Amino acid sequence: MAATQFKVMGSLDQGSLHIIQLEETTPPFPLLQPVPIVGLLPIQLNSPDTVLPILNITLNL
Repeated sequence: MAATQFKVMGSLDQGSLHIIQLEETTPPFPLLQPVPIVGLLPIQLNSPDTVLPILNITLNL
């Protein structure tokens, strides 16, 4: 997820192989708010007979 914060716990360098051990941390304040899912809206493709549902997402900024 975007804005996720990590702390480096360890690292290993084996020539051309680099391994980094990370731990997810809790930020002191939330950086992102969850986005509510409002509902489904139809979308049309090339054929007027074909209608697929898509998600309509509302952002509360």
